[in-house]
Amino acid sequence: MTTRDVALVQQLLDLRKPYFTLGDLEKILGQQRPSLYVTLNRLVNYGVLTRLRRGVYQAAMQTPALPRIANALVYPSYLSFESALSRFGILSQAPLALTFATSRRSQRLTLGDTAVEFHQLKADLFFGYTLVDGLYVAEPEKALLD
Repeated sequence: MTTRDVALVQQLLDLRKPYFTLGDLEKILGQQRPSLYVTLNRLVNYGVLTRLRRGVYQAAMQTPALPRIANALVYPSYLSFESALSRFGILSQAPLALTFATSRRSQRLTLGDTAVEFHQLKADLFFGYTLVDGLYVAEPEKALLD
């Protein structure tokens, strides 16, 4: 790792963002897309950046905040179902995937090695969640109802 890579990591950590898109990194690095892809591949290979999914990166020294990242990638959404119940200690087993409720179309994606599922709810059922540490989470009763 070069001193330039160390400076880049420090610059990314100073922004206090949980993840960076191609547009963010294009502005930060001041490169056009073709050369940006080469630079990003080099930074991932050197372990400076972690590729969470196509076009979404995280500084390798950051602790993964995958629920917050998933919550920001698909907006509006909130952590619910078995993921929220496990978080509240109602379920004793940890779920295999992070599960969110959304008013948008249902979808699945992978962030790093973690599966993330978004289940569509009717607009009139999209309520009963609060913001906790930068993450929208269903209240325990609502997670059970979802």
